[in-house]
Amino acid sequence: MDTSKHKILFCNITYLRDYDQSRDTLPPQGGGAYVTENKTGGEVNNFRPYDDGNCYGYVEPGLTNGQHNTIHIENIDESAKGKDTLSDVTVVFCATLPDEKGSVIVGWYDHATVLRRCVEEGDRIYNLVAQPQNVVLLPEMKRTMKAPRASTDGFGFGQNNLWYAASEDTQTVRYRKEVQTYIRQYDGERRYFWADEDEAVYTEGAAETHLTNTVQRNAAAREACLAHYGCRCQICGFDAEKVYGSGFARLIHVHHIVPLGEQKVKHLVDPVSDLIPVCPNCHMALHTKIDGHCLSPEELKNRYEKIKKGLCCK
Repeated sequence: MDTSKHKILFCNITYLRDYDQSRDTLPPQGGGAYVTENKTGGEVNNFRPYDDGNCYGYVEPGLTNGQHNTIHIENIDESAKGKDTLSDVTVVFCATLPDEKGSVIVGWYDHATVLRRCVEEGDRIYNLVAQPQNVVLLPEMKRTMKAPRASTDGFGFGQNNLWYAASEDTQTVRYRKEVQTYIRQYDGERRYFWADEDEAVYTEGAAETHLTNTVQRNAAAREACLAHYGCRCQICGFDAEKVYGSGFARLIHVHHIVPLGEQKVKHLVDPVSDLIPVCPNCHMALHTKIDGHCLSPEELKNRYEKIKKGLCCK
């Protein structure tokens, strides 16, 4: 594989220990005037998995007349010209260390989807999506790999928070290869959002290498599904925002009526007929085999209605 042509995007974000707003005790550092003034930024939860099974990341692409600029995804891959999303991208997050001690890589998304335009949902904003198993947040002691800056290194980040690393100059090509090799071979400690530095973290499989097929989900199809159905479970009617408050707006799973694992090839997705919003409990039930097969959404809803009415359901 020619690693120099691998789809990759470098993102400059503010510096945090956990990138989980509920856990970070120190305010974001090095994120520009907005972060300094407001003590927060869009990337404060970049490494926190949400209840729908995704990590939603953000990088500030800049503002023009108060509007967020777009990510020029065609600069990552020419095939993305005219498209709204680009999948299977390695997104590398970089930040300036506290006390201006240089810029380093703090983590990455592998097999990520990059959105051309920011999506704003309640108090959440994102333009990057990845599954938690493809997300690595490095522990602070492991954040040692330098992120180059044009002002000091002659290549790398300029004034923009996005570096497409598209140049074919020797330094850029060499750095891309080094980063891609580092990510591919990294099997060290990870910073888990639920564990303190002095807490035990239990992992399995460190001594084994597995080659697996990953199935990419389309973030735009999810958004179109929610635009049609809303964020209410179509089985039991659960609405996280109504139950828990505005901070839980739009937190809902989206179920593939025909499981992705059964679709062996790339295919078109109809957000209305192929996808359906469901709560985590109903999602679990839809993937649970009863008498050798999983229930369809209609079958599960019928069972739910019978139980709700106090009728026996076998």
